[in-house]
Amino acid sequence: MEREQRATVVTGATGFLGRELLTALLATPGERVVTPLRPSRGESAAARTARLLEAVFPDPDRREEAAGRVHPVETDLVADDPRLGEALRRAVDGLPTRVIHGAASVAFDLPLEEARRINVDGTRRMLEAAGALAQAGLLTRFAYVSTAFVAGLREGTVYEHELDVGQDFTNTYERTKREAEQLARDWQGRLPVTLFRPSIVAGRASTGETSHFRVLYWPLKVFARHLVVCIPGERDAVFDIVPVDFVVDALLHILEREDSVGGCYHLTAGTEVTLDAMVRLAAEIFEIRRVPPYVSPRRLYPLLRPLLALVLVGRFRNVLEVGEVYIPYLCKRLVFDNRGTRAALQGSTIRMPDMNAYLKTIFSYARATDFGRRMPADP
Repeated sequence: MEREQRATVVTGATGFLGRELLTALLATPGERVVTPLRPSRGESAAARTARLLEAVFPDPDRREEAAGRVHPVETDLVADDPRLGEALRRAVDGLPTRVIHGAASVAFDLPLEEARRINVDGTRRMLEAAGALAQAGLLTRFAYVSTAFVAGLREGTVYEHELDVGQDFTNTYERTKREAEQLARDWQGRLPVTLFRPSIVAGRASTGETSHFRVLYWPLKVFARHLVVCIPGERDAVFDIVPVDFVVDALLHILEREDSVGGCYHLTAGTEVTLDAMVRLAAEIFEIRRVPPYVSPRRLYPLLRPLLALVLVGRFRNVLEVGEVYIPYLCKRLVFDNRGTRAALQGSTIRMPDMNAYLKTIFSYARATDFGRRMPADP
C-alpha cells in the first residue's frame, strides 16, 4: 500500500453525503480517512465502519485495502467528549489533516433544543477538536457543510456571502444550520474555515444511484403511489436539486484551492426548476394519467386541511400528517447565486448536468428500484 501523505477527518460518514465523500477519498492514493462515529444499536464505531465498507466495496480485496486506510474514532458529538481532540490527533498519525464536518440531523420536525444539541453543539465540538489539531500544527482546513436553506423564508436571489439578514425559518433544521454556520464563521479568525452550502442533494448524475430515498424522494414516492389527493403548493415554486457526486467533486476540488480559505460556496444548480415542471415529469415517468389538483398552501389549503383530516384514513391519512413538513418547500421562490462556486470550478471538468436530463435520470432510478426495494436491472 502506498504511504499515506494526508489525513481527512469525515463526520457523518454513514450518511448519504458522508458515504459518497468516503468513497471519493478512498479513491485517492495516499489518503488516510478518519471517521468519528458514535456507537449505535449495540454496534461500536469500528463495527459500523466495517459494515459501511462492506456496503460501499463489495469486492473483498478492494474492501481490505480501504479498511487499512479508514480509522474509526468512537465518540458522540451530542455529548461532551474532552478526549476527542487528542483521539483525532492520534488517529491522523502526524499527517497534514483536513476536517470535513457534515454530521447533522436533517429532520425538519425536531424540537429546537434537540436540533441545537445535534447541529450546533456538535459543530462546536468539532471546531474545538480541530483547534487541538491546529495547535499540534496538523490542521490544513476545516470544511463546514451547511445548507443553502439557511436562507430560510427569504425569496428571490440569495448570495454566497450572505447569512443573517433577519430572515425567519421554515423549521428547526434551517434555523440550527444557520446558527451552526454562524459558529463556523466565528472561528474563521482562528482556523482555516471554508463553508459549503448544498441545495437539495439527490442521486448521482449519470445513473441516479442513491443510497437513501429521503427528502426529495418521499414526496415523489407518495405521488407515484397515487396517495396524493391534492398538491398543496404553488406551480411556480422553485427547486434547486444537485447530484451527490457533483457536491462531492466540487467540495473536494475547492478545498484544494488556497484561495478558498474563508470562502462560502453554494453547491447548487443555480437554475430554476418549477414545481409544476417536476410534477409533469414525474407523472410522465410514473405513468400517472391524472395529476392531483393544486391547492394554494397559503389560502385554500388551511381551510381544506381539517376536512381532509376527517375523511382520509390509512395511508392517505399518514401522508397528510407526515407530509406537513414538506409543504413549505412547495411554495419557496429561492434562487441561489453560485458565481463564486463557478469561478472556483473554472478550468476543471466538474459541471452540473442538464437539469431536465438529470431529473429524468433520478426519477427513472427511483422507479426502476421501486424506491430502494429492489436492485436496478443491468443496463
